[in-house]
Amino acid sequence: QLKYRVINPLQTPIEQQEGVVDIYKLVGSISDDATMIITDDDLARVAKGAVFQEVANLIDKYHLFVVGHGLRDGNIVDLLKQRSRKRQMTYVSPHISEVSQVLLYKYGCELTRQTADDFMAYLEANDLT
Repeated sequence: QLKYRVINPLQTPIEQQEGVVDIYKLVGSISDDATMIITDDDLARVAKGAVFQEVANLIDKYHLFVVGHGLRDGNIVDLLKQRSRKRQMTYVSPHISEVSQVLLYKYGCELTRQTADDFMAYLEANDLT
C-alpha cells in the first residue's frame, strides 16, 4: 500500500518522510471545507504562505506531477512560469480540454490520461514512488 499524506494550502509544512508521498492541494480539498481557497484574498494569502513556497522549492528539485487541477489559477501559473524546464512535469487527468492541452504544451508538460487512482497504482506497481 502506497503511503501518502495530504497537505492543504494554509497548513504548516511538515518535514518530508521517507517512503511517504506528499500530495499538496494548493486550492484545498472539497472533502474538507475549511481548506477551500475560493476568493482572490484567499489566493493571495496562499501565495504568501509556507506551503506555497515549499511547493515552489520542490518544483525546482523534483519531477512535478499535477493531478486534478485545471492550471488556470494565477498562483499555479506563477509556479509554472518560475520552474526550471530542466525538471520534468506530468499532468494527470482522464479528460483534457483543448485549452488545457495548449497550456500543457506551453509549460513543457507531458500528458498522462489516467484517473488519479490509476496513476497512483501505476507508480506503486512500478516502484516509482
